[in-house]
Amino acid sequence: MSLIPFGNVIYDGMLLLIVLGLAVMVYFRYCYTYWKKRGVPYLEPSFPYGNYMFPFPRSASYGGEVKIWYDKLKEKGYKFGGVWMFAKPVLVLVDPDYIKDVLTKDFNYFIDRDIYVNEKTDPRGTHLFNIRSDGWKYLRQKLTPTFTSGKMKNMFHSVLSCSNFMTDYVEKCAKIRDAIEIREVQS
Repeated sequence: MSLIPFGNVIYDGMLLLIVLGLAVMVYFRYCYTYWKKRGVPYLEPSFPYGNYMFPFPRSASYGGEVKIWYDKLKEKGYKFGGVWMFAKPVLVLVDPDYIKDVLTKDFNYFIDRDIYVNEKTDPRGTHLFNIRSDGWKYLRQKLTPTFTSGKMKNMFHSVLSCSNFMTDYVEKCAKIRDAIEIREVQS
């Protein structure tokens, strides 16, 4: 018995492509049930991009994409919701209380985010929000003493004076309808 069903390379190749295509579609359909199985509200995905609208032409950023998802979920009145980037499920938080909880109390459950960072070539891009694995624990231990209530009270006046300068400058530029080159703004 031969493993080649038709004995013709063209027919066998077409059969293989059809079987692979069906397998991919079944896989995506299975992945698109992730949020439904968990009872989480979600935005309806479309094959094969999920909810990701700009996968190839980089006309929009990942942050812009997340903002679109956020707005759609907020418009529907959800406090959080699920979306997909291709077949990968992504949780989007809408309620500020949930966001606060994830960034403070539940931070250790949400450590590996989907943003690629190379710590060796771009050390400035490696920060608490996108660092991978256990590196976030070390970085958080270093940063936590900086944000104690006493130190925050001491920093408050400096931050307030900087924000007042920035507010005044932006209002002045807005009145004369002048463009703002943010890199040139200094206190």
